[in-house]
Amino acid sequence: MKIKGIMMRKEPQFRLHECSIEKLVVLPEPEYRQFCTKMLADYDFIAENRELMYVEGAPGAETYHCLLVMGEDSEDGVLVESEGAGYARYASYQPYIKSYLREQLRMAADDILRGEMGKQADGSWLIGWDDIKEHLDITVSRTNGIGQLLVEELNRREEVAEAIATEDGMEMSMILARNQNADMMDLFSVMGCNLTDVCLCHEQQNRYNEVIAKLNPSTLTAEGRKEWSDILSAKVTGITPGCAGIHVTLSGCEAQRISDFAGMLAGHCQVEEYERWVRDEGRNYAQGALSQKTDSITRKINLIATYEELFGIPKEQRITHYFGDYGDHFFNQGVTEEEISKAYHKALDVIEMEDMDFQEPGNKYVHRGEVIARMRDCLLQKELKLGDQVLFVATQPYGGPGDFAFRGGIVESVDTWKKTCSVRSDFFTMDDVPLHYVLGRYNPDIREKHYGKECVEPLFGEHEALAQQYLREAEEDWNERWEESESQSGGMGMNL
Repeated sequence: MKIKGIMMRKEPQFRLHECSIEKLVVLPEPEYRQFCTKMLADYDFIAENRELMYVEGAPGAETYHCLLVMGEDSEDGVLVESEGAGYARYASYQPYIKSYLREQLRMAADDILRGEMGKQADGSWLIGWDDIKEHLDITVSRTNGIGQLLVEELNRREEVAEAIATEDGMEMSMILARNQNADMMDLFSVMGCNLTDVCLCHEQQNRYNEVIAKLNPSTLTAEGRKEWSDILSAKVTGITPGCAGIHVTLSGCEAQRISDFAGMLAGHCQVEEYERWVRDEGRNYAQGALSQKTDSITRKINLIATYEELFGIPKEQRITHYFGDYGDHFFNQGVTEEEISKAYHKALDVIEMEDMDFQEPGNKYVHRGEVIARMRDCLLQKELKLGDQVLFVATQPYGGPGDFAFRGGIVESVDTWKKTCSVRSDFFTMDDVPLHYVLGRYNPDIREKHYGKECVEPLFGEHEALAQQYLREAEEDWNERWEESESQSGGMGMNL
């Protein structure tokens, strides 16, 4: 068995120094071999990174901040501390460092996936480089080589759908399968994971409730936890990913209570009740009285974020981001006023409004759900053609009361002024269907399912949670009109 080592003559002891790897430099194998044989020569990769290399600490307890130089195919490497020079003024040969580095990153990935650092945001998991440095004492960044190796290690994990490096940290989307111990967990325990964009449903009902922007142990007051104790103690029987966030399936409580709980967190309750039960006010699709607390900047951010989402702008090109701790969107750091103004006026053009009208106090286009609906209305009025076969939210029941669902039909007319359309379904034509209720167009070449249907091409993104909300709106509107018609006609019902 052979191994490489540095042999020193008559050394009384090994003088070991604390070394911190600030950056990984991987050279083509010929260049690495040349470096190892001519270490006192000047090298560009050392000069370019000289600010990363220095020594700190008291004599005898110094820490050397170094580059780790490796070859593409080599198992060994060299630690370099140039002390401001362009050559390896201090160097330490590290045999089999590649295996050691791989094992350290594997353990770091294990620690990260335990969920003790980072935050959820917009269906993703954000972990800052500073968090990793603080918790794991590993210097990582998007450009120091080690950060990229850590991202690659995470992408090899089965539970990670995708991990990418950003300027400030890592962004991960997870593959959430049914938890083997799910029936041992209640909702309050799961809330300890600081969830964002949560859709709750009952295990015996195939419908989702309001999207809850933020759900953690601090969301409810003590009185709120007491009032909704049946929901908090409900058993979690499934956790699955969805297009709008995380879908959590519950048992051991009433389905209507789950719906009431989600609606309450979205603001559909009395102001006094909300203030007694809830600490957090971050809501994506809220329509209640409390959700009127906003300002012109919030309106602008929501509009731009919606524009970027519906137009499928790549995340790296967006000027907004979603921050789960506050359940809201914010402008990215470093975005200029010119960039904001340009994106804002593009979005205004899409929704066919002027700045003065959009910012007018009291207009309904304040919250994300309302802005999405308006933008989809304006986009779909240009997208839909007469004769298109579409999937839409039925505004009338088919088989009797409560039979509301996603239906197929043919577009017969589009009213660009009212932002509605008429859709002929299997049995009759539904008039005045809001354009944003049109979810997709049938395309025989598409085989994957969207909105639970095959051969459907989503129009301007798939928004399952909002589509479910549109279903509830359609049913509530129908029931309200039915009750009003019955009271006026003496119990004869609506004249259809």
